[in-house]
Formats: sequence, structure tokens, C-alpha cells
Amino acid sequence: MKILTATEMQAVDRWTAEEFGVSLDKLMEAAGEAVAQFCLRQYPVAMRVVVLCGKGNNGGDGFVAARVLAQAGRLVRVVLLGRMDEVKGEAAAALKRLREEFSSVEVDEVGDEAGLTACASAVGEAELLLDALVGTGFKPPLRGLAVLLREMVEKLETPVVAVDLPSGWDANSMEQTAEGSFRADAVVTFTAPKIAHVFGHLTRSEKNGGTFGPVVVAGIGSPGDGVVSASGLTWAGASKALAERPRDVTSNKGKFGHVLVVGEVTGRQGRRRWRRWRVCGLGPDW
Repeated sequence: MKILTATEMQAVDRWTAEEFGVSLDKLMEAAGEAVAQFCLRQYPVAMRVVVLCGKGNNGGDGFVAARVLAQAGRLVRVVLLGRMDEVKGEAAAALKRLREEFSSVEVDEVGDEAGLTACASAVGEAELLLDALVGTGFKPPLRGLAVLLREMVEKLETPVVAVDLPSGWDANSMEQTAEGSFRADAVVTFTAPKIAHVFGHLTRSEKNGGTFGPVVVAGIGSPGDGVVSASGLTWAGASKALAERPRDVTSNKGKFGHVLVVGEVTGRQGRRRWRRWRVCGLGPDW
């Protein structure tokens, strides 16, 4: 699985739309569907869901997820940082469909601190939060109302599922942690992992030294030929499977099996050639 930068991910989406005929609104539909299905599997008893949305395409993914969750019988509410008439393009179409098909889903337009305060009780009573404020194309730091909303969420124990990335995290960052970003208990990204997904601890760990929450890569219709990584970095095969195994945050390499390497060493001394076998073991017993 190739690892992409934010710019490379944007190029994949454009190529998919222009060359493969999968429109951006279909990609958004598939992304939101993937997020909603993950939430239904991972948090099956969470009935009250609040989706925190921005005005861009990340918010559009959130609108789609809200609609799918409402269709599944969840009690959904959307908190939009901004006005509905400020949402454009594919995100606006996703919002329109949500409102037309599920008028019971309340959409709170938050334009100032008073509006955010008015939503505080709904956010606090949620059993699951979706963070769909900003995604891969965002450049930190968060500002204004997004910071206040982050501080509100930080005080809660409600699980948070981040759409693409925890809002405020730089997709190209190799840092393990990011100051000023939303916390997340799980992340659902699309098509391919970005650099931050591989190098960062995007999700918080369970209490008392538990494992970190899942980071899921969902396919949304982009063909493999269009996924191009200039760095050549990949995350695949056995190494990916090994990395996905749940591990205690206090663990070390000595607790996860052994490696036995058998190799042939050859050389020459004058006219004579020699050959030896070497056995090398790595692990706590060697």
C-alpha cells in the first residue's frame, strides 16, 4: 500500500474523476458511506451521534456519513462551523441531500461563540462524535471557533472518529504527536495512508496502557494505477499485517517472537576459497 502526501492524494482524486470517470461527488459518497459503516461496526450501541462538519469536502464526507447513520436508525445531529449557504460544490450537494431525505437531522449553523455555546449540550450528550471539520488539504494551525470546539470535545470522554485525519493534524507530518489537533479514538482515511497515518500516533490509547485505536484505510473507487507516490514509501504485505496487530503501548520488540537468519559466508585466502554457514538469532533468548 503506497504512502501519499496531501498533494499526491489530491492528484489521485483528480485523476480518478478526469480519467477513470468516477466523479468527485461519487468519491465523497463512498467516503462518507465508509465512515458510517465503520461507526456502525465499531460502535454498535451508540445511538446519539453528533457530526462536527466544516464547510469543505471533509465536511461533505461528514454530511454523507450523517445521512447513512440516520438511515440506519441513529439519532443524528450536525454541528456546522459556518452557514449552510457558505458550503459549496460537492459538499453543498451532500448537505442538500441530507436535509431533503432526513429533515429530522438538525443542522446547527455555528457562526460565533454564542452559537457554539448553544450546541454544547447536544455535543456533551452525544454517544459518538464524528470529526469532519478539516482533512488532508488543511494546513495547521486550527483557528477561531475550531479551537473552541476542540477544547469543548477535549473535556468529554465521548469516543471520536476522525474523518481522514484528526482536524488540525498536518497530513505530511512525520511527528508522532501534534499539538492543537482534535483527539481521536479511531481514524478512517481513504484510498491510501498519508504520511501522518504511518508515522503519527493519531489515536489515543486505551486507559492503563492499552492499545491505540484503529486507523482504517477505506477504498472509495480510485484505481490502483492512479495512486502514485514520489517518495516510493510503501506499507504493505507482512509488515502491514504485523503493524496492525494490537500491541500494548509499553511493549518492545523482544515480546513479539524471534527471527532466525541462516546465511552463507564465502571468502578467499590466497588460492583457497572458503565457505561457512552462519546462524544468527534475534530475540530475547539469544
